[in-house]
Amino acid sequence: MANGKEYNDVEVDEPLAKRKLPKTVIRKRVVKTVFWMGIAYLFFCVSILMFRPEDGVKAEAEVLQPVQNPATEAGVETFAVNFASQYFTWGQGDKAFDDRKNRLQPYLASYVDSQAGLNIKKMTSKSTFLKSQVWKVEDAGSDRSKVTLRSQYAVTANGRKETKLNYMVVPVASDGQNFVVYDIPYFVQEPKKFELDQKDGINRSNVLHQAQMKAEIRDFLDSFFKVYASGKQEEISYFTKNVNVQGLSGILTYKGIGDISIYTNLESEGIYQVEVQVTYGDSKGATLYTYPYYVEVRKESSRWFVVNFEQK
Repeated sequence: MANGKEYNDVEVDEPLAKRKLPKTVIRKRVVKTVFWMGIAYLFFCVSILMFRPEDGVKAEAEVLQPVQNPATEAGVETFAVNFASQYFTWGQGDKAFDDRKNRLQPYLASYVDSQAGLNIKKMTSKSTFLKSQVWKVEDAGSDRSKVTLRSQYAVTANGRKETKLNYMVVPVASDGQNFVVYDIPYFVQEPKKFELDQKDGINRSNVLHQAQMKAEIRDFLDSFFKVYASGKQEEISYFTKNVNVQGLSGILTYKGIGDISIYTNLESEGIYQVEVQVTYGDSKGATLYTYPYYVEVRKESSRWFVVNFEQK
């Protein structure tokens, strides 16, 4: 001791060394930190799930929801057909004129001609509605549509009665509750027949010309279709190979083969492609039916087999 002060034997470097924490304390602090970070992350995820996805679903639903045109919805077809039943019915004279006007009034917008374009007073004919079918319904803009009808009606003029068939477009508007004809209906041309190209993969230019082979195949198919019409399944199986053909079980009676075309596209495989028309009759033979078939046949040794069979 000097000057009243006491010194330790161990000297301490300046600045004083930091005190090291025990490992158990450090471990507890790390665990506690990780725990609270996990709680914070969980809270963040829950918040996202509670608020963001719901808004996203609503927004997506709003985007995907289509705008409906009430003039094209259920009921417009019935309305148009009912209108046609009144439109195609007329007579002669003032009484018939007023009668038709009253019948059309519930269907027409207030500003549309009360006779829907027909000059009834100058007509020398009368008409009776027969039937009408909806051909198509087209969207014509906001709350409007155009309904094309295929209508038949009988017109009597100068003592002669004639059945007419016309296609007519009926302009229809709707407020979502009711329908109304908003303009004069008008006739259009009959739609052109839809032509479909035959796309079945058969090259019809490669026709079999050998008369003897053609006769063999025709005779074989004649026997096959007799059994196909009335034979048992095991009898049909005698004529087939690697294909399951279900017969008619006597529902119809075989009458014979009509037109037949044989192609050699698969001749290298020993197979001939056949398009054939087969005629059947009902149980009394009073009604005849002709059905088309596509058949592939192959000869093995001295026997022919059906290896593919389709009713077209």
